[in-house]
Amino acid sequence: YSIFLGALALARMDLCAILPLECLFDGFDYHSKLVVNTMWPIFFGVWLVALYALGYFAFPKAKFCREAILQLLFMFFFFIYTGVNNILFSLYECEKFEYDDGDYRFLKKDYSVLCSHDDRVDDKYKASQVYGYIMIIVYPIGIPLAYLAVLWMHRYKLSCDAYKDMPGGELLSIDALYKMRDKDPDLAHLHFLYYEYRSDFWFFEVLQCSRKMAMIALITFVWQGTSTSVALSMLAVLVLLGVYAYSKPCLSKHDDKMLTVSQGSTFVVLLTLLMAKNSEGMPYVAITILLYLSTFVPLAACFFILASEYVQYKKTKEVAAALKALESIGGISGEGGSSQSDRSNRKRAAVKAAPIELAKTG
Repeated sequence: YSIFLGALALARMDLCAILPLECLFDGFDYHSKLVVNTMWPIFFGVWLVALYALGYFAFPKAKFCREAILQLLFMFFFFIYTGVNNILFSLYECEKFEYDDGDYRFLKKDYSVLCSHDDRVDDKYKASQVYGYIMIIVYPIGIPLAYLAVLWMHRYKLSCDAYKDMPGGELLSIDALYKMRDKDPDLAHLHFLYYEYRSDFWFFEVLQCSRKMAMIALITFVWQGTSTSVALSMLAVLVLLGVYAYSKPCLSKHDDKMLTVSQGSTFVVLLTLLMAKNSEGMPYVAITILLYLSTFVPLAACFFILASEYVQYKKTKEVAAALKALESIGGISGEGGSSQSDRSNRKRAAVKAAPIELAKTG
């Protein structure tokens, strides 16, 4: 179980959960964890920027290496975004305890951290709050804004207008335009941000990042720990579910379906949480069913997504095999000694051997 938790921490890039810093340093608490997990990505990012600048001035011809560094920089902050957000917003979640000498509030993530005593905020916690507000500007707000700014600078190509305006571009199919966009070297470092979305939704990944931040902020700052915050979160998820279903921003119908499934799973979990918060007087069996629902619905959604990905992979392989068979028929058609009827028969046989609906899988 510890190995499993360590693997999850590695996936979140939670340095404090990976390294035994509590054992190495006395007094290492959530304040220290906050500083470490927000500062080391900044130092790593500065190092990558310095490496890029060195390559730009010292090795001007090594454009491929500079593009790789730039892509690593953008992808790195993309992967740490959710984990750092959770650490930042958890700083503002405290739990109240009543003692003989007054009311105490302790941090939920670390009960050794005192938040306040009789509504008097602890000085150390107050300093961490100020630091947290600065980091909220840097991470939850700053990263999506940085992505949006860079995407905005390349919007002419991301919207495929640049390829349409090329000589003969008006004759290109939409699939050809997307292939040109995917292979454009000027967009290589941004590929992971736009490749799933249609040309008129090139900014959609920024909205996804903002959605994650807004959901956490809503639960943390608006009527914290109450049923109202959960109900507002459910409303937000329901609105997003409608937006996804109406706009269909992804290039693939499969990806649109996955977006809808993930949002539907989130809605069920929040509904279960809301019912659990108001479970007073409910039968024990109903509460147990709610707990199982909140556990297994996300798992079922994950298995469904994995199964769908596998089916999509199989379809892609079959499409590739069918296209290869058709290309071989095209090569055969140039050979002498084959009648038109023979070539037609071979083509029908190849298509029959790979019965794929090419248009549907795209």
